[in-house]
This record gives sequence, C-alpha cells and structure tokens, in this order.
Amino acid sequence: MAIGVGITTKVANTTGTTAVTPATGINTTSGSTVVVALHWRSSANFTSLQDNKGNTYVQIGTQLTHYSVSRLYHCENINGGTDHQWTLTLSGSTEKTVLVLEVTGAATSGSLDQSAVDDSVAEPWYSGQTAQTTYATELAVAFCAGGGGNPEVWSIDATSSVPTSGNWTERIKEVDGTNYWVGSMWTAPITSLVQANVGFNMANSNTPDAAGIYIATFKEALGPITFDLTGARTVASIGHATLVGDLDAFARYWRAPSNAAQGTPGRMIVYTAGSPVTAVAYEGAVTADASGYFNLPTSDLSSPGTKRFAMVHAWNGVTGTTSIYGGPGISELIQVG
Repeated sequence: MAIGVGITTKVANTTGTTAVTPATGINTTSGSTVVVALHWRSSANFTSLQDNKGNTYVQIGTQLTHYSVSRLYHCENINGGTDHQWTLTLSGSTEKTVLVLEVTGAATSGSLDQSAVDDSVAEPWYSGQTAQTTYATELAVAFCAGGGGNPEVWSIDATSSVPTSGNWTERIKEVDGTNYWVGSMWTAPITSLVQANVGFNMANSNTPDAAGIYIATFKEALGPITFDLTGARTVASIGHATLVGDLDAFARYWRAPSNAAQGTPGRMIVYTAGSPVTAVAYEGAVTADASGYFNLPTSDLSSPGTKRFAMVHAWNGVTGTTSIYGGPGISELIQVG
C-alpha cells in the first residue's frame, strides 16, 4: 500500500480547558500513523493529548512560543476504528485549536524519519532543514501555526521548499483568526533522498505575527513477501535506496535499513544486473547492527556498480524485504518474490 493521507478532522473553541474533535464519521485504519497539530493561547499550559482508542502520542520537536503556543505530535501503528476522536487538555480556560491528519501506508515501526521546527516573525516562515531522509519514498507533513487574518490564506513559499512548492497539498486548516488560533496542515510526496524544508506565506496575516513551523517526514511501509532461495528471482521497482560512504571503491559499502533488533539474522543476496534477475553473484549471512541496519562490506561485493542486490531478513516469524540497493549512488529499490 502506497503511503498517503486518510482522514482529517479538527476542532477549535474559545473557552474551557478541553477541545474534543467530533467523532461521527471519523474512521481510522489500524496500523496507520496519526499526526496531531496543536495551537493555543500562551496563557495556559499543555496538560495532555489523548484519543478514545488508547493510543499514546509522542511529541515531534519542541513546543514553540510565538505570541501563541504550538506543538506537533504523532502516533504510529495506531489502534484505529470508527468514531475516532482526540482530546486536548490545557491547564486553564482559553482559545485552542486541534488539527488531525492520518498517514496511511506508513511503516508500523519507526515511521517518523526526520523533522525540523522553527519560529520567526518574518515571512516567509521556514521550518528549517531536516537531515537527509532514510528512504526515498516518504510523505512530508507540514504544520503552520500563526497569523491572525480572517479568513487566513496560506501558500507554500517557492524559494527553498523541498519538496518544491507545486507538490504540496493543503489537507486541514482553521482559518478564522478573529475567534480562534489559526493553523494549516499540508503534505507532499517525497520520491528521492532529500533534506526536507518548508516555507509558508500568509496572505491575510496581521503582520508581524509570528508563526511556528513544523515539518516531519514519514517512511512508507515495505510489505512482507515470501522468498525462495532457489529458482528465478523476479523483481518489480517499489522505490529507491542509496549508497553509503565514499565513492572510492575501497570505502564503498551497502546498507539496508530495517526495524529488526540488533543481532537479527538475515541473508544478503547479490544479483547480476537485469530483469528478471536469475543469476546470483553473492549470497551470505548478515546480522542487524544496533541501529537495525544490515551491512554488506566492500570485500563481499566486487564492482558494485554492475550489480543489484536484495536484503532479505526474518523477524517474529515473518519474512520480508527491507531494502534493495544497486550502485553507485541512488538506485532501484526492488521487491523480490
């Protein structure tokens, strides 16, 4: 299942210590990742964020104070279901806004890859640049909290945004800056290894209102497959991966990320170029390191630029691919079956 966007919902109010999103018709999918954006007046402090499905939410980055206050949270591999709703609780009665977005098709473990946050009083407001994404196929989620127009109108700044401005889609927003704290959530597909960044302009903002800007990238899930070490290996492109290390042949090695625990056994399969792939150039045992990576040393693969290889591993009794690399540089990520 390709990574994408599921449900969105919101709530905004002016009094009380809680804000509760409407439940009717908000049906989430178990296994998804949910991203929740919060914006409230600085006269109150954050107390909790909960939903009615028993999920636990983890903060992305830090709380930003920019006249008002904002935070961003996520929960991966959610317990989903019908009439899903979220509750923000603050320490005192004040205005508050909650925006919710479901990311479908994300990895169920370690879905959050990279993030950056920043606040400023000068438009365009930028999130700052993330570290390079781990996977080439991810989804960027951005949140802008700030401004005071009515109705507020956001746009992605074209100068430095990565992915570029034309690839972003606005998903959920609160535009009534007269009564509520406004905010907007956007998404953009990532199709190569990038350092993500997003900038916002607000057409109706009360300059020089400050804004809190957040960006987070989420990894696409790689589905389980069956694997037979005998016979032909057929391949189909499902994304991209990258070479790690210097391009000098003596410093080159290959890395396959996974969610496997340290010491998990696996096998690295190296193929000659071509599709369907039938010739195996190398096959050997590997184990996951402390970060969940499987590594194939240079000494085990001559002339990497002429080969493609697959990394297949098993954990919890399930066999699946994590990554497939060829080189040099960025190459096809293929699924073996």
